[in-house]
Amino acid sequence: MTESTIRKYYEKLLPGNVFSKNQFSESIVEKTELAKNQNELFVITKSDNVKPFALAKVFVENNKLVHENLGSFLILTERIKRTYLQLVKNGKVVKLSMI
Repeated sequence: MTESTIRKYYEKLLPGNVFSKNQFSESIVEKTELAKNQNELFVITKSDNVKPFALAKVFVENNKLVHENLGSFLILTERIKRTYLQLVKNGKVVKLSMI
């Protein structure tokens, strides 16, 4: 995998596309943002789970794409604002506009 792997993946994660799927549920892409370093991306998804919104971080490790769950929540705006502020504080994302 090259440095452009994350960018290529980011470009394919369009709103409305399936991000993940298993026997219990399916998560649909709501929003994606590429990190400043372009080595990570952040994905907001929506599903029909009890907590319908989730935030994931995707990065390359040992030549594999890793998907890390950063949490799920009932209401998009409050939880995502807190998570976003922490990511910005750490200099991880360029921006993450609210949906």
